Amino acid sequence: SAGQALNQTETGLFLQLLCEAALTNIAPLSFLELLKHTYCRAGYQYAAYHNIIQALEKNVLRGFKPAPGFQGLRTLLREKSLQPHHNTDWDALEVFLDQLEPILTPFIALMEDGKPHKFRHLLEAHINAAETLSCTDGNIDDLPLWRGEAGESAAALLSELSLYADQFIDMTGAVYARTIRHFMAGISVRPRYGTHPRLNILGQLEARLIDAYLIIMGSLNEGSWPPDPGHDPWMSKPMRQQFGLPDSDRAIGLAAHDFMQGFCAGNVILTRAKSVDGTHSVPARWLQRLDTVIKAATLDPAALRQTQKLDWLSALDQPDQNLTPISRPQYAPPLDKRPKHLSVTKIETWLNDPYGLYAREILRLRKLDDIEKPIEAAEKGNLLHNVMESFAKEFKGLIPLDAKAHLMDYAKRYIENLGEDPAIWSFWWPRFDKICDWIIDYEQEWRSTMKARPVALECSGSLPIHTAAMPFTLNGKIDRIDLLGDGRCAIIDYKSGGNYSPNKILSGAFPQLPLEALMLEGGAFAQNGLINKTTANLHYWILSGGTTAGKIQGVDADSMKIPMSELIENTRTGLENLITAFADETTPYICLPKAHAQPRFNDYAHLERIQEWAALEDEDNPEMEAA
Repeated sequence: SAGQALNQTETGLFLQLLCEAALTNIAPLSFLELLKHTYCRAGYQYAAYHNIIQALEKNVLRGFKPAPGFQGLRTLLREKSLQPHHNTDWDALEVFLDQLEPILTPFIALMEDGKPHKFRHLLEAHINAAETLSCTDGNIDDLPLWRGEAGESAAALLSELSLYADQFIDMTGAVYARTIRHFMAGISVRPRYGTHPRLNILGQLEARLIDAYLIIMGSLNEGSWPPDPGHDPWMSKPMRQQFGLPDSDRAIGLAAHDFMQGFCAGNVILTRAKSVDGTHSVPARWLQRLDTVIKAATLDPAALRQTQKLDWLSALDQPDQNLTPISRPQYAPPLDKRPKHLSVTKIETWLNDPYGLYAREILRLRKLDDIEKPIEAAEKGNLLHNVMESFAKEFKGLIPLDAKAHLMDYAKRYIENLGEDPAIWSFWWPRFDKICDWIIDYEQEWRSTMKARPVALECSGSLPIHTAAMPFTLNGKIDRIDLLGDGRCAIIDYKSGGNYSPNKILSGAFPQLPLEALMLEGGAFAQNGLINKTTANLHYWILSGGTTAGKIQGVDADSMKIPMSELIENTRTGLENLITAFADETTPYICLPKAHAQPRFNDYAHLERIQEWAALEDEDNPEMEAA
C-alpha cells in the first residue's frame, strides 16, 4: 500500500535509461539497456523489433567499446559485416541506426557536451525523444509510456516541471539527469485498486484501522518491531523534555500498542527472521515477554510452534526420497559426429576436459563476447604475436639500434587496424614498454649464442596420425621456428602469462610444444623448407611485462632427463591412445575427469554445472580414469 517510487517504475526507468544513453553518447552497455526496455519500439512492431535488437546485440554491440556516437556504431557495423556471419541482415541494421539517429541526436547533443543548457531545452528534448522512441505506429497521442498509475504520475511531473522550467538555472546533462531522478524519487506511485482480492500488506499505522480473518505479524525482531530509536547526538532526553519535544521512546510505546492490537485478533501468525544478512537476529521484546508469561503459567512455549503451517514450511526443505543427484555431464555421441581432426591446442582440452571439446567441436557452441569487454589475456596475446611476427620477419639477422621504436610502431599500427579506441590499451602500455626492452636484450643474446635465425613465422601445417581405430589429422600453427647453428630447430611459442614447468611438458600435462615437434619431424611444415629436421628446443617466451618483464620456460635437448626423440615418441603414443579411446562409441566425453588437471580457460563451466555435482563426488570415478 506504500506504493513504489516513480524512478523505480517501468516509466521512470525508461526515462532514466534514456538520460544515461544520451550522457554516454550511446555507449553499447547503456544503449542496449535502453533498447531492451519494454517501452522502446522506435516505430517497429514487437516481433520485428525483437529480432533486430537481438541481431544488433549479437553481431555488433558485443566486443570492445567502439568510438562514441552513431558514427562509431556505423564504423563498427561495417567492419563486422566484412567478417563471416550467418543469416545477418546488415542492411536492416543500417536502416535501424538511420531511424534511431534523428530521434536521439538532439537529446544527445545537449546531454553529452558537458556545457550548461536551459532546463526547458533539456526537458523538451527528453520528452520528445522518449515519446518518439516508445512509439510503435507513428501515433504519439496514445503511448503506453503515459498509461497506468506510473505513466500518469510521470506525465503530471513532467508537465509541472515544464510549467516552472524557466525558474531553473542552466545545467549540464549530468546535473539534469540527477535532477529528474531526484524529483521522480520523491513521488510514490500507489495502485489505484488493491493488488490482491484477499491480501493486504499494510504498515502498522494502516493496520490499526482494519480487521481481517487472518493477521500475519511479520519482522518481529529488535530494530524492526520495535524500531531502533537511535542515539540523538545533539539532545539528551532531559533536553528534549525541556524543549517540549516528544520522547524518543514514544515510538516504542506506539509499536507496543500496535503489537497488542494485532495480537488480540482471532487468528494470528507471528513471524520473524532468525538471521538477517547472515547474522543472528534478536527476537522482539514482545516475544521475549510472551515467553516469560507462558513459562510463568507453567505452559511450554514450544506448543506455540507446533502447528501444521510450520510442518508445511519444514516439508519444503525436505527433498523427495526418490530424488537422485545429477552426476557430472558425460555424453557419448556416435562415431560419425566425433572430431576427426583437431589443433594441437585442443589436445590439452581433450585430455583435461573432454566435455569442453564436445561442447565446442560437436555441439558447435561458441562463447559470445562481453559488451564493452575489457582487454583480456587473449587480446594481449594477439598483440604480442603480431608484434613479434612483424619484428622477426623484418629483422631475421642483426637487431637494429632502433629496435624498440620498431616494436612500438608495430604495436600502434596493430591497434589502429583493429578499428577500436586506442585508449583502451593505455593501461597496458607501460607493461609493453618493459616487454620491448626484454625482447631486444634476449633476442640479441639468443641469436648470438645459438646462431639462431627465424625461418618460419606463424606457419600452419597438418600431420595424419595413422591408427586402426579411425583416421585422424593433427593440425597446428607454430608461432615461430628458428634454425640453430647446428642445423636443428627451436620451436617457440609466445605467451602473455602463465607457468609452463619443464616437468609438466615432459609428463604430457602441457602437450602443445611436443605435439608441434611431432609435426615438425613428421614433415608437416615441408612447405616452409623444413624437411628432415630434428628439434633441439621447446621454448615458451612468457612476455608479461610484470616485475620480471619476460622469461623462458621449456626443455632443451642437451639438458633433458630423456632424449628429445623419446619425448616425441611418447607424445605420438599418447596421442594414438587418446584417439583410440575416443574412437570407441562407449567412451563418453566426460566433464573434468581429473580434479588435479583443470583446464586453464573454461568457457563451458556453466554448462558443466561443476558446483552442482563436485560436492557429491569424494573420489575419482574408475570409468573416468579409464577414459
